[in-house]
Amino acid sequence: MVIGSAHAGFPVEMFTAVNGHSMCMECKICRRARAGSHPDLEVYRDGTMEEARAIATLLTRRPVEATRLVMIDGYRSTAYQNAMLKTLEAPGRSTVIVWVVPSEDGILATVRSRANRYFVGESLSSVPSTVAAAAAAWLVLVHTRDLLSLSTVAESWDDPRAVLGSIVYEVIRTAPQLLDDHLDTVLDIYEAAKSAPALNLLNLLASTLVEAGV
Repeated sequence: MVIGSAHAGFPVEMFTAVNGHSMCMECKICRRARAGSHPDLEVYRDGTMEEARAIATLLTRRPVEATRLVMIDGYRSTAYQNAMLKTLEAPGRSTVIVWVVPSEDGILATVRSRANRYFVGESLSSVPSTVAAAAAAWLVLVHTRDLLSLSTVAESWDDPRAVLGSIVYEVIRTAPQLLDDHLDTVLDIYEAAKSAPALNLLNLLASTLVEAGV
């Protein structure tokens, strides 16, 4: 769940980041996503019960060629949220569901408990949108507990140090439960980001987040 405001290009940037790309615009995945024609990128804005059923039906099918991204944009009714609980709990393999809302107000506790929350606020307003999307995608993928995939995604970034900075800042700002037991590790990573290889630090941070169950 992404909490905050997302610009128009955010779905495409998130999709390419989840698939280990940095909007290269040279590969088929990036070109089709930018053209709005990639079959594994779905953005839903209607908010109807038919939409909830359509998402559930979509997830019974395998993605075509990439990690599927289903983005739900905006608030939904209580009935809609309840209808989505099973889908959110088990979206299937190679599928990431991202729900973008301005705030957590009106979001059911049962929905929040099934989601990793990522806050897009003022802290990311001064960084390029592709960096913000990469940071958000990486944190969304943490819940998969797949350290190899996280490392592979990070290797595709043009500026991993910038993304690392955004990730660490957001972790420090929004994950107090992590800081209770791992504050020293996270702060060490933050300091080391000035000189140490960013990819090594991202792998360490991924291990720390997975260990903490974030």
